[in-house]
Amino acid sequence: MPTLEDLVWLFESEPVYPFGVDDAPWPYVCVRFALTRGSTRVELEVEPASELVKLSLNSDGGELVGLELHQVRSLVVEKRAGQELLGLVFDEQLPVDGLWLQTKPSLSVTWRTGAGE
Repeated sequence: MPTLEDLVWLFESEPVYPFGVDDAPWPYVCVRFALTRGSTRVELEVEPASELVKLSLNSDGGELVGLELHQVRSLVVEKRAGQELLGLVFDEQLPVDGLWLQTKPSLSVTWRTGAGE
């Protein structure tokens, strides 16, 4: 699990605590981040102890993607070749390889499911 400071760096902003609880230690608190690039906005809400992540991607005020993701085991912050990314790692029993949210240079979501038989 990345530190809260890693997520602040990735989203270029301080977290919002939707339940008003900010004195519990990370990762036992729910945090929300938002980031806008051009006309696209991403909002991410993370509840690590519940293994729950909510992700919405909006453009020009309309929602493009809205996900409520359960059994998220961990998050990974990566920087590679001009890209900044947040990876979601799911329970190994699920047929999902992972989900990547790119925050730089532009906002995008990539989701891979398990390989077919």
